[in-house]
Amino acid sequence: MGESAPHTAALRRFAFDGVVIDEAALRLLVDGRPRPCSQRALRLLMLLCEAPGRTLSRQHLLDRLWPGGQIIGDEALTQAVFRARACLGRHADRIVTVRGIGFRLDAEVTLLDSSEPLPPLPFAPPALPAGEAADPPPRLRLVDSVPADAVDSMPDAAAVATAPSAASGPAWLLRWRPGQRWFAAVLLLALLAIGAGWHWLPRPAATVDIGFGLVAADLHASHPDTEVLLRDAFAHEGRGDRARARALLETAHRSDPHTPVPALFLALWAAGGGQVEAADDWLQQAADRIAPLASPWLEVLLGYIRAEQQGDPRDIVRYAGAALDLRPGAWQMRLARAHLLLNQGLPDAARAELAAIEIAELDHRKLVTVLADRASLGDVEGATAIADRLIQRRPPSAQLAGLRGRLAWSRGDLPAARVAYAEAVERSRQEGRVELVYRSLAMLGTIAVIEGRHADAVPLLQQARQGMTETGANIHEADLGVMLAQLQALLGAVDDVVLELDRADLAARATGDAGLQALVTLHRHRLGAPQASADAVPADQTELAALLAVHRALERGDPAAAKLAHVEAQRLVAPTSMLFDELRLLAWRVGAPVPEARVIDPPFPPLSRFTTRAVLAAEMAAAASSGTAGR
Repeated sequence: MGESAPHTAALRRFAFDGVVIDEAALRLLVDGRPRPCSQRALRLLMLLCEAPGRTLSRQHLLDRLWPGGQIIGDEALTQAVFRARACLGRHADRIVTVRGIGFRLDAEVTLLDSSEPLPPLPFAPPALPAGEAADPPPRLRLVDSVPADAVDSMPDAAAVATAPSAASGPAWLLRWRPGQRWFAAVLLLALLAIGAGWHWLPRPAATVDIGFGLVAADLHASHPDTEVLLRDAFAHEGRGDRARARALLETAHRSDPHTPVPALFLALWAAGGGQVEAADDWLQQAADRIAPLASPWLEVLLGYIRAEQQGDPRDIVRYAGAALDLRPGAWQMRLARAHLLLNQGLPDAARAELAAIEIAELDHRKLVTVLADRASLGDVEGATAIADRLIQRRPPSAQLAGLRGRLAWSRGDLPAARVAYAEAVERSRQEGRVELVYRSLAMLGTIAVIEGRHADAVPLLQQARQGMTETGANIHEADLGVMLAQLQALLGAVDDVVLELDRADLAARATGDAGLQALVTLHRHRLGAPQASADAVPADQTELAALLAVHRALERGDPAAAKLAHVEAQRLVAPTSMLFDELRLLAWRVGAPVPEARVIDPPFPPLSRFTTRAVLAAEMAAAASSGTAGR
């Protein structure tokens, strides 16, 4: 006998804070306004409202949301929770994640009388004062009188009675001479011919996403709704709602067995989050669908996304360049090239790529990134001027608050950046932009680290890391875990150091990125934590291998070998490297001159560079107070 859910007896109406959930109408009101919400997310909210304050296990929620023995993975529940939080807007934090167990609703829930009418919709017409009638809808009016001068020009009844009928043709045409009729006929035929020719003229292709240069013809769609689904998906991605965009792409992929485009971008987004197995699977499905199409553009996109998935910077730059040769307006390819060139220590080339991207509106989150990156690469005044002009046209938003944070960072004004990112967190919660909440919290935690407020940084980074875990952003989860491990070491919480490194190690392993795993291993050596993984370093990670050699020599108590290993590391680790701060710390520990710190801007991951600097500053301060130097 199947489970009888308690809500089947009577349809209920739950309320908490400014939220009303009406089971009968399948309707959600947030602060008096209707909010679109999928049935699954609405059902999840009702389940949480049935047991407020009590933690419901993931398995319990899976069984209730997908009854009938369906085999559903944890990711589906995570996405349902993400969408439910997005629906709640500023009340999103009422849904609390209980690590390793499930979720609970932290709110006092009231069961309303379902017979009472729902609050009026905000767009309902306002009530009129008593006794005042509403204006009737527009209607055809009968003419009661005709001006006298118009009467004089009207035909009399006899003329109307003797006029040719409609079957005989219009009267004005019958009055024409035969030559005039022939001329009119020829002119009409000519106009029809022009119209037919215009119909067959080539027209501009319908754009699906300008950032990637996608047009409708690239979709090779076999379902009439595919283009609409993809257009909406890219629009939501541009607004920062990747979870919703992903759901639309998955729907398009399932409903249309021919189009390869959804699988292509699902692979790209999975690769960006460090979800290596999912990226491989989507990429293979995309490749299978592209093979019979003989489309140069899709082949180039496939090559680019495969390079992103494999982390090959040379191929990323190469394929992105080929894409721009085919579609010069594909500005997201130009942005990708800029970031890769910057990572390769070529800021001038990166700046040129960014300058070629036209920014007429701040309607896409990556265009906001373009503007912020231009400031980071030296054009603070120009980027700020553009931002000030464009922000005036738009209402306040989380995205624009984040932009102000980045611009303040580039100006070196950390207090202003802190205020802007705090606003971004609040507005993100109100807008249901959960991913932006986590990114902004990570920046607030990083600013706290720079300012020496290590105890304040920990809870901010823990919240950010938890969000990265829930959204499957494994690369960022590992990076924040390393930050937290270093902070816990500075605060003397030795047991927490090991726990944080273990979590970072698991996240790094989930990415399949051997270099990231080796980076966690390096921090294990430095922080004196037991090894949970082998020390093997990929052959192409020469910088990491050189730094690990210094650490191992120090652990053996061999300072001479450590100094020699450090000389080799200096040769390999460039000042533009993401590992340069590790080299600076080791220089201090072996007694070598410490290179000058470089400004980190843009503040791209790994953010753990900032905690490495904090460790170096703490060791130098301790040495100064005790009159020693180095370790």
